[in-house]
Amino acid sequence: MTMTLSQTIQQQFPAELDRAVQDVFGTMLGVECSPGDAPLKAEPESFSVLIGLAGVISGSCMLRADKTSSHYIASLLTGAEGSSEDTVKDALGEVCNMVAGTWKRSVPELSSMCMLSPPTVISGTDYSLHSMPGEIRMHRYYSIGNTGFAVMLHCSEGQ
Repeated sequence: MTMTLSQTIQQQFPAELDRAVQDVFGTMLGVECSPGDAPLKAEPESFSVLIGLAGVISGSCMLRADKTSSHYIASLLTGAEGSSEDTVKDALGEVCNMVAGTWKRSVPELSSMCMLSPPTVISGTDYSLHSMPGEIRMHRYYSIGNTGFAVMLHCSEGQ
């Protein structure tokens, strides 16, 4: 019996996303990153990055981190402490893009048949992101040092 693309993604998503995140953080940021539990208490200010997916699947890949985690990730990528808000946004957008691209390449059905949009970054203290309903909705949390972040995938098979 052949699995649908949605079933393949749901079955492979956690392990492949974990590998993609660990590869990006290990190779590009030089830090060990591991799956973790959802944070107990988040800071009021956060950053969210949204990358659109189009093609055989449509939806979004999102990365969300509180301000402390966002600045830490930016410092790892740029090699500079105390980055400006614009630098933090650029760094998070690039990290989310690398994670989405690395994950996409790990699922053969998506590799050449799913496009990624440029990243959109939202920051602040009082906002919410609403994603389209879809049959695939997965959330994963990761720890780096004493901080962490979340990666979410919300999508459906494309038309």
